[in-house]
Amino acid sequence: GWHCLVEALLSSLVVAGALLLWLRRGAPVSPRTAGIHLGVAATALGTAVYGLSCPAETIYHLGIWHALPVLVGGLIGRIVVPQLLRW
Repeated sequence: GWHCLVEALLSSLVVAGALLLWLRRGAPVSPRTAGIHLGVAATALGTAVYGLSCPAETIYHLGIWHALPVLVGGLIGRIVVPQLLRW
């Protein structure tokens, strides 16, 4: 279970980096909300990518260990991304 959480978060780093570079080119009005959206989008894609190779297919495993990274990513995005968007 825990390895799915960690692998999903690690696989979302590439997506988060691309989204952060794209977001820095704009002028986000609310950096905190932008951080939440960036975190959720990146970890949702990272979880989907890792989920293709995950051997566990029970509904409990998918519901907990593949949905939890999206919540964690949203929280991390809310805390970290606003500091990275300051210019």
